[in-house]
Amino acid sequence: MQIETLEIKNYRMFRDAKLSNLPRLAVVVGPNGSGKTTLFDVFSFLKESLTENVAQAVARRGGFSELVSRGEKGPIGITVQFRESGGRLATYHLEIAGDDDGRPVVHRETLRYKRGSYGQPWKFVDFSRGKGTAITNESAYGEPGAKEERKEYALDDPSILAIKGLGQFREFRVVAESRSLIESWHISDFRIGDARPSAEAGFAEHLSTRGDNVALVAQYLYEHHRGQFDRVLQVMRERVPGIENVEAKPTEDGRLVLRFQDGSFADPFIARYVSDGTIKTFAYLVLLYDPKPHPLLAIE
Repeated sequence: MQIETLEIKNYRMFRDAKLSNLPRLAVVVGPNGSGKTTLFDVFSFLKESLTENVAQAVARRGGFSELVSRGEKGPIGITVQFRESGGRLATYHLEIAGDDDGRPVVHRETLRYKRGSYGQPWKFVDFSRGKGTAITNESAYGEPGAKEERKEYALDDPSILAIKGLGQFREFRVVAESRSLIESWHISDFRIGDARPSAEAGFAEHLSTRGDNVALVAQYLYEHHRGQFDRVLQVMRERVPGIENVEAKPTEDGRLVLRFQDGSFADPFIARYVSDGTIKTFAYLVLLYDPKPHPLLAIE
């Protein structure tokens, strides 16, 4: 998946913003207060709205009145255009507004796929406030002369995204794929304080948002993807002076400690005593060399 366009309306400082022709690697630079963190929060908001619901995602940000742009009543709008696995251009549009009681609800939600250079796109999902329609003849999509066949559906709650509700069913393959892509986004909120302590012994394939399971992921890479782990170590040796090895060491009480070997010393240092930059570098390399890369990786 590659995001090509992002449009934001009435989301905090973004009253009407659009980023077009986004490359696979984009670096956003600007002074404090210019909206870099808010831009990343748009992606976090979409993911939380999907994994939980819109009401919870809005509440976590202080409520609708705090999230909507100053002086505006809404709705809040987010539109993402991306290339799906088959190379077709997909557009996901979401609008959030308040109901009669002020509770955030999905005012409008659409997912449409463009069939080619010509012809109208198919709206696979078209919902408003918990009710709407979805295409039931996905297999005919792209065939010459094919027309949409639609059916009405109702969700349990108007703050639940339709791609979450319908994406659980096998017959909505396109919707399920879009849902899976957004759920797999990783918006890093790395906290150095969380990465330093030892972790409870367990299993983790991917680095968490806050980075508190970095030792578990290191152990997983070492045991199941040794080639990727060795690549991380190689870059560590090139970029961090003195670092020769990194290991996740189990302790007697069943915890896992991340230890860094400095060539100048006989014994390795545990994460608690190495620099912030060393731990951050290792954590970000773990993200970059993930055996199953995230479709969207955002690092601030």
